[in-house]
Amino acid sequence: MERGSVTRNAADAARVTAGYDVLLVGELLVELSAPTPLRDARRFDLSFSGDTLNAAAAAAAGGARVGVIAAVGDDELGEALLAYLKERDIDTSLIRLVNRPNGLYLLGADPDGAREFVYLRRESAGSLLRPADVDSDAVRASRALVVTGIACAISDTAAAAVRHAAKLMRQQGRLVIYDPNFRRKLMTPRAARDAFAAMVPMSTIVKPSWPNDSRALFGDAGPAQAAAAARQAGAAIALVTLGKQGALVDDGSSVVHYPPVPAPAAVDATGSGDTLAGMLAARLALGDDIASALRIAMTAAALSLSGQGGSGRVASLAEIRAHLGRTDRSQTDSGSEHAAHLPSSHGGHDQEANPR
Repeated sequence: MERGSVTRNAADAARVTAGYDVLLVGELLVELSAPTPLRDARRFDLSFSGDTLNAAAAAAAGGARVGVIAAVGDDELGEALLAYLKERDIDTSLIRLVNRPNGLYLLGADPDGAREFVYLRRESAGSLLRPADVDSDAVRASRALVVTGIACAISDTAAAAVRHAAKLMRQQGRLVIYDPNFRRKLMTPRAARDAFAAMVPMSTIVKPSWPNDSRALFGDAGPAQAAAAARQAGAAIALVTLGKQGALVDDGSSVVHYPPVPAPAAVDATGSGDTLAGMLAARLALGDDIASALRIAMTAAALSLSGQGGSGRVASLAEIRAHLGRTDRSQTDSGSEHAAHLPSSHGGHDQEANPR
């Protein structure tokens, strides 16, 4: 790679031409994580993260061929970031090196998903992502695309790149997963709603979390109301993640609640939603039905809680299937259902999925 451009050798060109099972467009970050809450932190571990990286690592662990389109700073940390991706079987051929520092964030221990982050990303390398960085041939040849609201918020050019990639994928009739990933320190609720409105018509699956994303996008809506609102906005499938309450899927014909997968340990919830999105994309791209793919993705997210940082614990597919098997046997023994159909709200009044 050369500064300001993307150059490829013959092997890189062949991978790009063949396409990917999962392609991601977004921001890559340097991560400094502490084992204590930030206010008490004195020591930090250096790693790499960001929602795009976390999802990419999960997709690769799920057996997918994975590529990332992003802009990365041309410095020592940028070199280390690219090496980190390659170690996880993530192709970096479509990443552009730029003369800007990489964005960075600091996080403390976050077992409950409170998202105690401090970002240092103004005018960062990642914000230079632009539509010209989107390789149209690679997009058209790929099976699934994962994009998020964070990339739409870091700069106008990055948002345009995300929309361009999503439009190309939908023109091919391919899978597009959009995670709103609302961050109050990065975007206003109004900006999140505007990005949502622009992205939903180009998305196959929209994955808002409840209540964090949902509150910014839909106000005080309950989970089933949020799913119905996402569907009404144009999403083919609304997947509302509920944290410890599981997940809700509304495909327009039915509303299904998937119970939570227990986590063996809860160290840090950072990146668990990204893990779910990446693994879901991988398994759908590789042919799984949505019920099977979602259970695997939820298990991957549950196992990710035992690691520190966004990509500190990426479980293998064998580990995921083993844990899911134990969970399913336990639920069967206790008489619990693996998924429960709920009354649909499309013909009348909405039903609360998980009343408190």
